[in-house]
Amino acid sequence: MSYPEIIRLIFHDKNIGLGANWATCVKECHGKYICNCDNDDYWHNSNKLQIQLDYMESHIDSNVLITDHRTHNRKTGEILEHKAFIDRSIPLQDAIWYGKGFVCCNASIMYRADFLLKHLPLDDYVRYQFALQDWNTWVILSAYTDFDIVEVSTATFGIETESITRPSDYEKHRKRLEKDSACVKYLCDMFPNKFHWDEEEWFKQVNMEMMNLAYKRGDYRKAKEPKIRNYHPIHD
Repeated sequence: MSYPEIIRLIFHDKNIGLGANWATCVKECHGKYICNCDNDDYWHNSNKLQIQLDYMESHIDSNVLITDHRTHNRKTGEILEHKAFIDRSIPLQDAIWYGKGFVCCNASIMYRADFLLKHLPLDDYVRYQFALQDWNTWVILSAYTDFDIVEVSTATFGIETESITRPSDYEKHRKRLEKDSACVKYLCDMFPNKFHWDEEEWFKQVNMEMMNLAYKRGDYRKAKEPKIRNYHPIHD
């Protein structure tokens, strides 16, 4: 392998999940800044790291930096440009939690390492093997800092026909949502004065997602079936 002094491969005996794998890698990082790029994404701007490094070095209070990005539809080949966006009229954590007023590509982010390691419960990511590693990280970090934007396109988000976060198989999607519920409940417990776990609302959201998947597959019988009713809370 080229550059063994700066590139290290981390292996696991079994699949520990997206969140746990990411947290394990982050804990092994030794640099001043941390960036990530998932296997279905890529950095199309060769100056990405330098652009963000220059900004972070000149803005010492900046802890999380995002940029504009592209989407690449693998099926059609279509590539589109997107602007990073934060609705400054509402609290950042609310914008991220509800998915309104926040547009970001995970592969575009640069974190200040000491800030990330201070506020993120990485051991819990590993312990509970969260299926998520981006949205939950943003929710947690936004409680302690603002996010900055550099209006330069640096990263491409790959839209796959199927992925870990976008399974086409009905049962895989159901299990994924079960894991997501545990992560959402965890965050509600972390910020009890901010967010409230509502099982009925979660059940409605799950129903909608499962019905949409069933309709896409033309499986109308599945669309009418009861979906996930109970979440799986995390217990110490």
